[in-house]
Amino acid sequence: MRLWSLKPPSDKQIREFFTQQADQPVSYFESSPLDKQPPEGFVLDDNRVFLGSGEQAFQHACDALRRWEMYPQGWIKLVPHRPILQAGAVVMIVAKAHGVYWKSACRVVETFDQQYPAPLSATGHCLQSFGFVYATLPGHVECGQERFLIVRDAKDQVWYEIRAFSKPQHWLAKIAYPLVRRFQKRFFAESMSRMVAAVEKAGPQHGAATTRSAAKGSPIVFSNRQ
Repeated sequence: MRLWSLKPPSDKQIREFFTQQADQPVSYFESSPLDKQPPEGFVLDDNRVFLGSGEQAFQHACDALRRWEMYPQGWIKLVPHRPILQAGAVVMIVAKAHGVYWKSACRVVETFDQQYPAPLSATGHCLQSFGFVYATLPGHVECGQERFLIVRDAKDQVWYEIRAFSKPQHWLAKIAYPLVRRFQKRFFAESMSRMVAAVEKAGPQHGAATTRSAAKGSPIVFSNRQ
């Protein structure tokens, strides 16, 4: 199965790839593994950014996640454009990197829309959470899982968290792994910036003034990458 091409995949190629992957089992799945240390051989990425405070900030962030606004534009295309956030939904990603187009597929395996007790986040147990986990399918350059989570913690602060573990699955990803890691880190950084912008665009939030650090107005970001 060829996952890359020098030209953008046609609509027919996208449909065929999507249909083929829809029937495949995920490459790796374990219930709630993202609350633990990654399995041996997997790399952990743990990123979060402060979005604001209060119920309004939390709801704006959840709405942005439902619209998949956390996905960067320009070099990434989602199929469908706004996948349904429910377990079993298949998501196809077409990404352009250094002139090469890559097709990858994932399946949503868990969703969160609850109050305490909620998933263990980077800030500890949270009062409210909304988000989902997807796992890679065989048609993906990587093997692993990724969790996108909006958290409202005990201090009424709202955070966007991306926690993932992965390892290269495609032989080209293994050969060019430093380049793969570069694009993964680019994705995390752009995703957090897009969520900050989406919440700010939706309206002023309580505590929004503290979402910026003194250095060049950058978002308050916490990262733990291997």
